[in-house]
Amino acid sequence: PESERTELIEMGLKDQDIVVRSTSVQIIEYAPESERTRLIEMGLKDQNISVRRNCAKMIQYAPESERTELIEMGLKDQDIYVRRNCAEMIQYAPESERTELIEMGLKDQDESVRRNCAQMIQYAPESERTELIEMGLKDQDIYVRRNCAEMIQYAPESERTELIEMGLKDQDESVRHNCAEMIQYTPESERTRLIETGLKDQDISVRLSCAQMIQYAPESEQEALKKHLAGILKMGLKDQDIYVRDYSAQMIQYASESERTELIEMGLKDQDEYVRRNCAQMIQYAPESEQKGLKEQARVLGYEFVDPHDLALQTPLYKKTPQGFLRKQFEKTGSGTTLLGGELKERVIVRSIEPQTLMSWKEAFENREFWKKKGFEIVPVEPIVGIKPSKKGIKEVHVFTRVIPGPSVAKWEEATSLWRNEIETQKKTIIEGLAELKIEHGHLHDGNFVLYFHRTPDGKADLSKPPMVYVIDFDQAVSSPSK
Repeated sequence: PESERTELIEMGLKDQDIVVRSTSVQIIEYAPESERTRLIEMGLKDQNISVRRNCAKMIQYAPESERTELIEMGLKDQDIYVRRNCAEMIQYAPESERTELIEMGLKDQDESVRRNCAQMIQYAPESERTELIEMGLKDQDIYVRRNCAEMIQYAPESERTELIEMGLKDQDESVRHNCAEMIQYTPESERTRLIETGLKDQDISVRLSCAQMIQYAPESEQEALKKHLAGILKMGLKDQDIYVRDYSAQMIQYASESERTELIEMGLKDQDEYVRRNCAQMIQYAPESEQKGLKEQARVLGYEFVDPHDLALQTPLYKKTPQGFLRKQFEKTGSGTTLLGGELKERVIVRSIEPQTLMSWKEAFENREFWKKKGFEIVPVEPIVGIKPSKKGIKEVHVFTRVIPGPSVAKWEEATSLWRNEIETQKKTIIEGLAELKIEHGHLHDGNFVLYFHRTPDGKADLSKPPMVYVIDFDQAVSSPSK
């Protein structure tokens, strides 16, 4: 009965054992709704930090009209993790009260609390978002400003241009980079001017972001922007800084098609191997009639041209396996991996891991809402499709996981620079996300990040869109003790 449930939770919250209180907090959502606020208040007053942290996450289950008071209570807590968790609860408060809560959080002394509150701006009433974004763009912490730059897309359309102009003047290049990516959300008539402003930026990565925005400019103005970009790249490919030349090579695809061959030829003569390699990868964007000659030049320089369309469909895991196998132990470090054959070939593999490792992996995989808030359309974690006990008993479980049909980041970036910035951004967000979840993967190298490219109707890789990045191979994952 519900009354007994409440009584049991209340008894648990008064228990001397921290583990009992922490467990009791996590089942508050199953108490009668009318009792949850009182129970959450009890938990938020607990002397133990971990109890209060877990209790803060329960605010979303309180009656909506009572959530604001609970969030305010949590935002005043001395522990930053309690305040961070309460900041994430703002989206569940009544919409009319979210702005005041976000403002409260944006004034917090801890930057991580302010960062979380910045991400809540999208849930404030639309008419009040601009003021909150402006407040965040003036913050001393660059990550708060970065998060606020990403919120510009949620401001009223008529006010986005002014916010982008403000962000493009920021002293930190990553803030300017994020603002440049927001150009696509401004009124079409204002995009060309903003792109031109960004193409003059002192940082090459900001110029790259603006080059990528050319596709969103009015069609009648795109060619002029592409020619302007070509002029900028000619200067960039002569720059003394290898970093500038490297990025300039990557931007050739966005320049006017009639200028690309000359730009590629310039880059193929560069003294730096990476610049030459990046230019070789741009050959696919040159006029078709000139690609053969450019490929010959690249081969003379020792570069073997790799077609990204073919690479995007490769699943390296199966390269050395026989055609007719059913099961094969795959040689790798860490726990065992079994490749399946028949209808499951290149679709499902089996990872044999320790149970505690599975728990960390499951937490990352099943936390769909968390990854959605991080900006992912999918859960960027190796998908679990089934679990089976092992003959070794409690020491091991077999996890059936879906194969991501695509190359590793290591293989892709070894061959091409296409979509590198987008890939690195996703990878970085995944790493930060796992850290927030207090999950230690164990070996986050580029071989354990895999790319999935969208497909065209005929089944080929669609390289016009950035790939989705997945983190795989959780066989050494653990949850940190502080969790």
